[in-house]
Amino acid sequence: MALRRSARRLKDMSATFDWDRILKGPVKPHPSVLELRTDAAKVTAELAKYSEPPAPIDWASYRKRMKDPYVVDLMEKDYAASQKSFRKFTVGELFDMDAAEVEFASRMERVNKQVEESKVELVKLEALLATMMKSRTTRETTVDDMIKAYPEMAKEIDEEIANHEWSKGI
Repeated sequence: MALRRSARRLKDMSATFDWDRILKGPVKPHPSVLELRTDAAKVTAELAKYSEPPAPIDWASYRKRMKDPYVVDLMEKDYAASQKSFRKFTVGELFDMDAAEVEFASRMERVNKQVEESKVELVKLEALLATMMKSRTTRETTVDDMIKAYPEMAKEIDEEIANHEWSKGI
């Protein structure tokens, strides 16, 4: 009975969980989040399927069908023994919501920190890209443009010409 109540609570909780809030956030969700959503849907479906207890076994009908009812008696005895030792768990024992919320909050904090770090890195990369675009060479680039962009190269070339180092750097 307690298991069914817990299963119902978990089913209600999973039905009200806002996946859209996570999946449509500022960053693209990791594939494992999508996998978790699929797994949660499977669990919800199984909870719905197994929320009712199974029908009791009709041992008498099996005794009538079997040539030797002793086999059915043995099976019934083993089944009864296994049911006594079977411990039923509640959802609260299996899943601690408070701990899960704390874990989720800490992960979201790490994700937000990584997002901020990524934004800073993006600004640096955009500045590097702008520098690279400004200094790139094309077919229209002239020698004067290269000398303006790289004055140290012009100085090195002038020194090589003055020292008659014609094959240096080949």
